Amino acid sequence: MTSSEDGASPTRPPGESLPGFAGGLPPGIFFADHPLPALVFERGTLRILEANRAACTLYGYSAEEFRRLTLADIRPPEDVPLLRQFVDGTLPGPPPAFWRHRTRDGRILQVRIAGQDITYDGRPARITFILEHTPVDEALAIARDAEQRFRSIFDYAGHAIVVFDMDLGRFVEANDDACRLFGISREQLLQSSPASLSPERQPSGERSDELGRALLERALAGEALEFEWVHLDASGRPILCEVRLVRMPPFDRRLIRGAILDIRQRRAAEAELLRREREFRTLAENSPDLIVRFDDDLRIIYANPAALASVGADLRSVAGLRPTDFLPGNAALERWERAVATVLETRQSLTLEGPSDFRGPGAYSQTYLIPEFAEDGSVATVLSITRDLTELHRAAAENARLASIVAFSRDAMVTTDLEGRITSWNRGAELALGYTAAEVLGRTTEFFFEPDALPIREWIRSRVLAGENIEDMERAWRRKDGTTVILSSSYFPLRNPAGDIIGIGSVARDVTERVRDRAALAESEARFRHLADSAPIMIWTAGPDRQVDYMSRACFDFTGRGEEILGQGWAELIHPGDLPGVLEDYARCFEQPGPSTLRYRLRHRSGEYRWVVEYSTPRLDDQGGFRGLIGTVIDIHETVLAQRAIERSEARFRELLDAVSAAVWVSDGASALFVNAEMERLTGYSRDELMASGFLASLIAAEDIPVMLRHFERRRAGLEQVSRFTIRITTRSGELRHLRVAASPFQFDGRDATILSALDTTDLVRAEEERRRLDLQMQQTQKLESLGVLAGGIAHDFNNLLVAILGNAGLALMELPPESPARQTVLAIETAAQRAAELTRQMLAYSGKGRFVIERLNLSRIVEEMAHLLEVSVSKRAVLKYRFAPDLPAIEGDATQIRQVIMNLITNASDAIGDRSGVISIATGLMYADAAYLRTAYMDDGLPEGDYVYLEVADTGIGMDPEIAARIFDPFFTTKFTGRGLGLAAVLGIVRGHRGAIKLYTEPGRGTTFKILFPAAGSGPAGAPVGVAEASPPSAAPAVILVVDDDETVRTVTRRMLEQAGHTVLVAADGHHALDVYRERPGIDLVLLDMTMPRMDGEETFRELRRVDPGVRVILTSGYNEQDATERFAGKGLAGFIQKPYRPQDLLEKVRAALQPKP
Repeated sequence: MTSSEDGASPTRPPGESLPGFAGGLPPGIFFADHPLPALVFERGTLRILEANRAACTLYGYSAEEFRRLTLADIRPPEDVPLLRQFVDGTLPGPPPAFWRHRTRDGRILQVRIAGQDITYDGRPARITFILEHTPVDEALAIARDAEQRFRSIFDYAGHAIVVFDMDLGRFVEANDDACRLFGISREQLLQSSPASLSPERQPSGERSDELGRALLERALAGEALEFEWVHLDASGRPILCEVRLVRMPPFDRRLIRGAILDIRQRRAAEAELLRREREFRTLAENSPDLIVRFDDDLRIIYANPAALASVGADLRSVAGLRPTDFLPGNAALERWERAVATVLETRQSLTLEGPSDFRGPGAYSQTYLIPEFAEDGSVATVLSITRDLTELHRAAAENARLASIVAFSRDAMVTTDLEGRITSWNRGAELALGYTAAEVLGRTTEFFFEPDALPIREWIRSRVLAGENIEDMERAWRRKDGTTVILSSSYFPLRNPAGDIIGIGSVARDVTERVRDRAALAESEARFRHLADSAPIMIWTAGPDRQVDYMSRACFDFTGRGEEILGQGWAELIHPGDLPGVLEDYARCFEQPGPSTLRYRLRHRSGEYRWVVEYSTPRLDDQGGFRGLIGTVIDIHETVLAQRAIERSEARFRELLDAVSAAVWVSDGASALFVNAEMERLTGYSRDELMASGFLASLIAAEDIPVMLRHFERRRAGLEQVSRFTIRITTRSGELRHLRVAASPFQFDGRDATILSALDTTDLVRAEEERRRLDLQMQQTQKLESLGVLAGGIAHDFNNLLVAILGNAGLALMELPPESPARQTVLAIETAAQRAAELTRQMLAYSGKGRFVIERLNLSRIVEEMAHLLEVSVSKRAVLKYRFAPDLPAIEGDATQIRQVIMNLITNASDAIGDRSGVISIATGLMYADAAYLRTAYMDDGLPEGDYVYLEVADTGIGMDPEIAARIFDPFFTTKFTGRGLGLAAVLGIVRGHRGAIKLYTEPGRGTTFKILFPAAGSGPAGAPVGVAEASPPSAAPAVILVVDDDETVRTVTRRMLEQAGHTVLVAADGHHALDVYRERPGIDLVLLDMTMPRMDGEETFRELRRVDPGVRVILTSGYNEQDATERFAGKGLAGFIQKPYRPQDLLEKVRAALQPKP
């Protein structure tokens, strides 16, 4: 029901009560709870007197706030003058169909209302109901969408459609049907107006120009009009038309769309019906349409059977009655009566279309009302013909529903104009790229393309604007949030009614997952080729071009030929007698893709033709598209010969199956009918046990049963001749074996069965798993080795810097008197340098070069000795528990570093427990570690099987997820707020240096356990040191000392240390320089030699010095530990070793020891 502001409605006579209302204000409860927003206002002042709850919700005001407002207060300011004109009765033309209202928060609503006069507290008032309300922005979007749909169907409507511009006074658009109706060209029609195509007066006597202008103004005001009109064609002949006018968007232009139907033939048919009453009776009696004739008082004269059946009456019972007499209160009949009255008044036919609820819920019909004239020209009767359009109406509603589905499709649908500006953007596009329609409409598509991708955009535009379609183009797009999505897009030109291209349309679908799946498929194919090359059977693939593009290694081994048999070269290897049948079947597999099984003779590398069986099946992509064939070829030469013998003897058949190396059994679906000897050997069960009902199926893994059944179903459906799949079975010993099974239909003892053959692929599966494990282990070893070299190198360079710091600090302390204020500062510098030296020792420990003194150790005793220190180091909420195995074998290692391992693990466990209560368990023990166990440990660098002493530290802390667990041994990785991240890295380095291994067990929320394995040492008491013994203190007489080091800072500070002790010091920057100095300066008593130098390192320099002087005394210096640095000098007369960094007193002590006279 459409209504203007004062409530007048074209479908409700003024003053008629709305449902539920009388002359006064409705009951309060009815008004307050009415689902439609409603307002009561005073007629004269427009002051709002009442508002129901729905109105308060819609506008955002309370009822009390409404009573302080007028109707002008809920209008946009620019619409208030229009309201005043309407109230004053000075509004030109009819009132608008929709008004604009403003809510409390400033939103503008487009509303359609209806109302009626009432009395409120004894004064005239009016109640208004808001029938429809739509936000203006949404209304404009709906209008734009309607415009696009109008454009797309404009030329395919099946009748004349024109668009008239009220401001230009002429038509601005017309379809081909309109041109044909008027008999003129489109150019002529677009220069015309309705008046120029009409006679001076219409049949009613009114002037065409005045009547037409009034109708256009009414349509412009929002009315949807339908009326009859006489037009003229190009020759001046009248055309009786039915015209429907409606205003069309955009609403900033005054455009009227007209649909024109030529109804001359319909009028002729109506006249023919009047002339042929007899024929009418015959037709009416048999027509499914409801046909009723009324007199001028709307009383029934005649009703056909269909009409009578619709109301369940006969003609005698309804003749002389009005329809509303026996169907009172029916809205459709009341509307019909008003239409009949109009026909009687206007003397013109009228068409009604709408709900016909008297025929049942959801019924919809179209009624033609035709005036029948008496001889004097008056309307004597009215003929009503009603046609049931319920199904058609439902179909139209379904079309609208489908259009809505398209609008909200998840596929992105976008259109652009010729300049590339976006003109439409559906919900699917918003989901795909993240931009809303408001963000992109009117913008060009350039912002979707990176600068280097703009040529792609221009290529697409040039092709589509040239009239081409581009389908399924895949490329990556950047979404609004910066992520990337892969879309498969199709582009096509958009054309206007003249066939001109006016833009570009595109439909895109998110194929990100499909592309990723395709990449996964490529990886899967690579794995397939690897497995195929390892398979004992021949495997081949062919592309859609019918060329064989791959053969497994077994193919080349069997034929003795190379890659020249790819393509079509394989045909020459087939026996001439079999070749035609093979080629025919090969061609059929491409023309009608499906599974195929062939037996033929293939030339062996020995020159003999051998029988083979070939199974081929189509290769399909994700969409089911044909990608070629894949086939397997099995040498069945002996099998064929045996089968010929089997035909003569069933016993021979059984012997043959027992002789094959594959496990074979025959099944009828419920039990095994036959099993061969290999099946007995493989499972460990006897033939009688395997053939018991359901027993063999019980050995198959439950997860594999559905896979096997699916293949059987495909074979029964004809989708594959031979089913191939992998299953796992449990043998009598409990071992799980992997079988590659081929199953095919088989006749056994005259009944249908399935024969299954299986190859044991367990070793292949395990080999593949082992290969993957070794790859991961190699990567881990390389990473640790690389980081270890890096850490060792950094420590070496850092030690050179610390030599200068410690040396200068020591010299300063020697020169400063005890009471000097600067002494504390220098002591602080020395302390900091010592801490830095400790850090370098941790880095050397990580690099695996940190062992200093190797001795036989009792691991349990070391932990016991550290018990007090451990208890004060952990959280007060953590409880330490010890479990030591008695009589442990000794291990060989550095006690200090072993203690560091224990302390670092305990500290890590305490941090994992944090502020919660928990338990830290420390255990030692002895275990035998085999190769399989060691392979799962960190640092499995070819460790031998054998006895290992272990240290186990377990906590009840937070545990770790796999991602963190994979990184905990990386240097500088830490999950704590503070910490250098060297604790566990140093543990790994120390254990690696001791040729040990680490096992880690952890789970989030379940705690962590570290198990450290050290090789058990041979027999002998623990605790005896194995290191180098120091010499007794020598005399401190001045000497000539040569300092050789590539670092100038080290040379300078070392020289000062020695000179302050009274020694004469010579320096050299590398080995070559040192040799020259030693040769030129006789009487050198001692050489202080750096291990790592460019050009000539310490080892080579030592060797050359011995050649010059076999009695030379050399002290070796290095940032690495003594064992690693001196092991290459064992037995070569090295006078001593000092590790960088060193203090002056440490250096002088080493010098005194080296200068001690030799015994």
